[in-house]
Amino acid sequence: MLTKKIKTPIIPFNFKVVIYENESDVEKLIHPFELETPLDTCKAACFEINNLTHLVINKNKSDLGIIVHEITHLTNIAFDWIGYKLDAENDEMQAYFQQYFFNEVLKVYNKY
Repeated sequence: MLTKKIKTPIIPFNFKVVIYENESDVEKLIHPFELETPLDTCKAACFEINNLTHLVINKNKSDLGIIVHEITHLTNIAFDWIGYKLDAENDEMQAYFQQYFFNEVLKVYNKY
């Protein structure tokens, strides 16, 4: 299992990336928190524990599409955290943060 805390520039939002292969490692990390979807069927998930958002990715079950999917959730959580409302007519800020989040997560994913 590999974990890394990411500090987001410009906005006060941090998150932890967790790349894993063994569900029991993640269960120890998140205990007593329980996911809506059991880890053994989960490819990736984004959730909050103790005011820190966690993005957990199963290296054996995920692909880049799954990561992009979870980055969308992560971006929504970050914007909700700072009180920013997504704007379909001006989504440049959303695109920049999704790009940043994806690049940072991919760095951790590729190190595992």
